[in-house]
Amino acid sequence: MPKLIVTHKGQAHRDEFMAICILLSALGERKAPLCNIERRDHTPKDLADPDIIVLDQGGVFDIANGNLDHHQLPRDAEPTCSITQVLRYLGIDVITAREIWQWLEFSERLDSKGPLATASHYGMPQESLLATVSPVETFMLMWFEKCNYIEVDSPLHDIMSGIGREKLQYLQAVQERLIGLAQVT
Repeated sequence: MPKLIVTHKGQAHRDEFMAICILLSALGERKAPLCNIERRDHTPKDLADPDIIVLDQGGVFDIANGNLDHHQLPRDAEPTCSITQVLRYLGIDVITAREIWQWLEFSERLDSKGPLATASHYGMPQESLLATVSPVETFMLMWFEKCNYIEVDSPLHDIMSGIGREKLQYLQAVQERLIGLAQVT
């Protein structure tokens, strides 16, 4: 089980923040010890250690070693971000997650294709894209960005785990409801 999550330093983005939230919650549900989070450059040793999840950096997607990057994909690849890679790592169906979490595809496209291509894809002026950013999201990303080390049981770690828990519970509840509806009809 992972003992540490390492993600890039510098500007924080929705994709690695939400990916870590989901990861923390899923690991907690699996009774794994909760992981500390370090925002720093990865090392070759990190990439080789399956007990360290290297997220959103490293240029490698390798589930067995916990290397969950998407930046090595070609520019014309399907929109993919850190959230996508974490879902794959956890064995969660990405297509189903996109259908239930309406925000996921937007996040994937924004992170992998950029704001201009995302605005164009959704047929909106680029300046309208800013209207889609929540002030709560901005605050959380700024808080996350200021931290180089996020320790288990710190307020930010607790909030991130809670966000992930809510997202995974919602995903599971909707999936169960859809299964129930399919059995009735």
